[in-house]
Amino acid sequence: MDDNQHWEQICQRCGECCFEKKIDKKGTVLTTSVPCRFLDIHTRNCRIYHQRLQAEEDCIKLTPDNLAGLDWLPLNCAYRKHLNL
Repeated sequence: MDDNQHWEQICQRCGECCFEKKIDKKGTVLTTSVPCRFLDIHTRNCRIYHQRLQAEEDCIKLTPDNLAGLDWLPLNCAYRKHLNL
């Protein structure tokens, strides 16, 4: 198993990162109840996962290098827990 496969297996597929975000007047990022158009809300899986970065300009590939700067991820995100963020 390569490093990318190991990283992908950490995700618990909650789908929380796939809901639209808004920034309030104070700069706080708020998660809305509006899912990405490609998120299957029942399974919480992306319907176009392998093409998501090309199809959706707002989709961000989560990596160990960029995770610390993504303060909008929920505290219970498996990636955050894995990296102790």
